[in-house]
Amino acid sequence: MDSPETLFVAAVLTSDLGDAQQALALVDDADLTDHRLRQIVQVARTLVADGVAPHPVAVFGRARSTGVVTGAAEVHDLQERVADLYLRSPIPAAWGFWAHELREYVLRCRFHEAADRFHQAADGESLESLRELVDREHISLRLLLDRLTQAPTSLRAVP
Repeated sequence: MDSPETLFVAAVLTSDLGDAQQALALVDDADLTDHRLRQIVQVARTLVADGVAPHPVAVFGRARSTGVVTGAAEVHDLQERVADLYLRSPIPAAWGFWAHELREYVLRCRFHEAADRFHQAADGESLESLRELVDREHISLRLLLDRLTQAPTSLRAVP
């Protein structure tokens, strides 16, 4: 099964301008762990800012013309990825659902990463280092939790 980030980006690529704008406002580029998906979203943001719906052809064209991808292999990889996303696309109107799923996925991944850091530090770090780690992780997780669980202001219902 595809990840929430894959399905979110696929939904954005099939959304009209208004829906894409709302969807992209809910997700930070840093929320995407896949480098290529992050590139696609960044290009989609530039298109939306210019008033253009992020249709796959527009995304591919903008990525090539702005040098986001260069060289035959990278261009081919982006072309295949965008086409694959378009073909996998969920119902375009479901972008709000996938944005919610992506936000929860990001949060859970980040908690797993923090747990791994705690586990690695538990046996070998000084108590002072552990205190600093707890403080850093607490602040980071609290900020992320607050951002990702904040109720979106303008989602419309999926028919």
